[in-house]
Amino acid sequence: MRFAEPTRPPRATLYALHGGGLVGDYWDCRVDPSLSLLRTGTLLGFRVACPDRPGYRANAEAFPDGLPVAEEAALHGATIAELFDDGPVVLVGQSAGAIVSLHAAANREVSALVGLDYSGVGVRLDLGSASDGKLDKEEMWRRNWARRELFPPGTFDRGALPAAPTIGPDGVSAREVVDVFAELAGAVEVPVRVTFADNERWWGPLDSVRAEVAAGFRASPSVATHVEPGAAHNISIGYAARSYHLAVVAFAERCLTAAGLQVR
Repeated sequence: MRFAEPTRPPRATLYALHGGGLVGDYWDCRVDPSLSLLRTGTLLGFRVACPDRPGYRANAEAFPDGLPVAEEAALHGATIAELFDDGPVVLVGQSAGAIVSLHAAANREVSALVGLDYSGVGVRLDLGSASDGKLDKEEMWRRNWARRELFPPGTFDRGALPAAPTIGPDGVSAREVVDVFAELAGAVEVPVRVTFADNERWWGPLDSVRAEVAAGFRASPSVATHVEPGAAHNISIGYAARSYHLAVVAFAERCLTAAGLQVR
């Protein structure tokens, strides 16, 4: 488990789950530290935890095939209870990790949860003209990374990307989210913020998907959707990461206020 502590008692824990084909270092940009959620969050008084999800890197041996999404959500809930039981928690998720975060929030796996902030997940996976459901490598690259100029120099050098082979459950959860989104979103009772990159190509037209996502969180006291300019699907290691991560922390602050937790 990788996590970083601020210099004073943490205002809350940002528990961040990476997407498919990535590892926990997704949240700590190697080539430009100013783009790191791990560093930004701790500078602003938050603990930031960014584990390798089951099936990835440090957790590949224990869970070689990963876990079904609901089981993974329960595992993260147990991990948070064991390691970070000293204050409020905001779940932060990206892509497949966002789907896990959504399950964890809906199923109340985190008792001290005060907010849910995720990116890169809509309702209906849009594979475009790939009627057989298969995308070639070039199209996969475009969907995940869009354009090289959105990322700092060195991002795509050998060994620099926080990448790993994608596990099977991540593909399953992305295809099946349409079947469970309404039920899951309707069960979330904390503030929600959902972000899409302006170069997002996985979920269809952004205006319609933002409206459908927002309408799904019927029990949440507040729901915000946002399109991050100059961003690719993998927002957190591109130039847009700085503004995105500052917004994550700002959302966490608002969640603390809404929960009546004025932690100093």
